[in-house]
Amino acid sequence: MPAVILLLSKLTKGSGNLATAERIRQHLEPRFTCMVLDVEKVPDSTALGVILAQNNVDVVIGIHAYHTGRVLKDCLVPSIIVFGGTDVNEQQYRDVERLAVMTTAVKKARYLVCFSKSVLQQAQDLWLSQIHAMVEIFQAVYVNPSQFSVKSHLIDKYQVCGPGSSLTLVTLVAGIRPVKDPIYLLRNFSEWHKNGHERTYLIIIGPILNEHYGKTFQETVNSSVGVVYIPGLPQEDLHAAIKDSVALVNSSISEGMSAAVLEGMALGVPVIARDIPGNSVIITNEVSGLLFDSPTEFIGQLERLLTVPWLKEELVEKAKLIVSERHTCDKEREAYTRLVSKVLEG
Repeated sequence: MPAVILLLSKLTKGSGNLATAERIRQHLEPRFTCMVLDVEKVPDSTALGVILAQNNVDVVIGIHAYHTGRVLKDCLVPSIIVFGGTDVNEQQYRDVERLAVMTTAVKKARYLVCFSKSVLQQAQDLWLSQIHAMVEIFQAVYVNPSQFSVKSHLIDKYQVCGPGSSLTLVTLVAGIRPVKDPIYLLRNFSEWHKNGHERTYLIIIGPILNEHYGKTFQETVNSSVGVVYIPGLPQEDLHAAIKDSVALVNSSISEGMSAAVLEGMALGVPVIARDIPGNSVIITNEVSGLLFDSPTEFIGQLERLLTVPWLKEELVEKAKLIVSERHTCDKEREAYTRLVSKVLEG
C-alpha cells in the first residue's frame, strides 16, 4: 500500500498557499496517496489526531508555520513544514504568542522547507537550533494562458474606453490584504495616468482576503483614475491577462516567493517589483526585472520600460532563463518526492 500524505493548508481561493498545496499534491500523487485538508476546518490538535488516525496518515505537510502550526504542535505523525513567507516575516514573529506556536511546531518537524535564501535566512535567525532540518526548494511555476482577452473584458464590463488594441495594461496580481499593499502605488500611478498616459491602465486582479482592508482598498480604487479592480479570474484567464500586459507589478511589503512574479517571468512579461528580500532573491535589478523602493521610483521604472526599446527584450530573456533553470515542476517534484521518502525511511 502506498504511504498516505496529508497536505494541510488554508485553502482560500486564489491564495498562494492553495496553489502550493495543489502543486505538491500533483507532484506526490504518482507515488503516494494524497489528501488535502483545509486547516481552518480543523479546530485543534486533538481533532487533527483523529483525522490522522482515521486515514492512517504517514506524513503531514503543513503549509505556513503559524496557520498549520497551531494544530501540528502536538502532532504524533512525522511532519514537514513549508514556510509560506508571511509566517517568518516581521508581522508574525513580533507576536509573542504566534512565535511560540510556530516554534513548537518547527521543533517537532522533520524538515522545514524554504522557497528562497531570504526565507532560509529569516528561518535561521528565528530557529538556529533547527538549521539541520532546513532545506531550500525553489517554488515551481506552470503557466497555461487561455484565449481570454482582458482588454475586451475591460471595455465590455468596466467601460474602459476602446479600442482595446490601443490600451496599455500594467497588471498587479494579489489577494487583497495588507501584506500585499496594493494601495501603495495607486495615487502616483493615477496622477501619472492623468498627465499624458490616458491609454495606460493599472489592473489589479485578485480576491479580497481581508474584509476590513478590502473596504479601504475599494474606496481608494474608486477614487483613482486609471486603476481598475477585477476581483478574480480563472487561472488560465489570469495568465492570459498577464501575457497581454506590458508589465507585471508586485508591491508587497513581504513575500516568501511570489507566484505571480514567477508567472510573469515565465510568460515573457517584464516584472517591476518592490525591493524586498522575497523579490530581490528572484530579480536582479535591470538584469531580470526592475526593482523600486518608492511609488516615485516605480513610475520612473515603468517609464523606462515603456521608452527604452531594448530593455524589455533583455529583461525577458534573462527572466525566462532563470525560470527554466530553477523553477521547473520537474525539479520541484523531485525535491518533494525525495524529502517525503526520507521521512518515511525514518
